[in-house]
Amino acid sequence: MTWQTPRTSSCRRHSPVNWWQRARERRRLRELEDHLLRDLGLTRAHALREAAKPFWRA
Repeated sequence: MTWQTPRTSSCRRHSPVNWWQRARERRRLRELEDHLLRDLGLTRAHALREAAKPFWRA
């Protein structure tokens, strides 16, 4: 029987790959047109607020 370190959501949340993905998604959110934001149920203000967050903040 081998011992394994449990992978928690906090481990995955702090990985550089997730940081890169989060930064990319926030850039793309900022670039979406208003009609696409409305389709997602978001306002321009909400999208800009989310896009302004640093990549390390979930």
